[in-house]
Amino acid sequence: MATAAPESEPIAAALPPEVAAAERWLALADAGDYRETWDQAAPYFKDQLTKSQWEGALGNVRGPLGKLVSRKLRKNAPYDHLPGAPDGEYRVLIYISKFESQPKATEMLILMFTKEQWRLAGYFLR
Repeated sequence: MATAAPESEPIAAALPPEVAAAERWLALADAGDYRETWDQAAPYFKDQLTKSQWEGALGNVRGPLGKLVSRKLRKNAPYDHLPGAPDGEYRVLIYISKFESQPKATEMLILMFTKEQWRLAGYFLR
């Protein structure tokens, strides 16, 4: 007997792979799993700071915002090089987000294609 898949699976399957990767990463950050966000990042990202440095930095930025209320993807742009980063295949995704303590925020994720998958190379929140 087959069972029905959870509703989120067909939606996630329909997303472009870079958007699905970004949203998996964001789900970890939203859950407060900052250590795992580092583990899921590109090697280039990991070379820039240690896991404990990242965990502290992301916790200091995200923690005070409270829970995510909403998030909408506004931009998904391809790049083959970015300033200060090695040449490669990149996507810059910009989300307009709302958190409990921050009614309007912009999240920018830079994803890098490595080892046949998209991984985080940068995260910025304002």
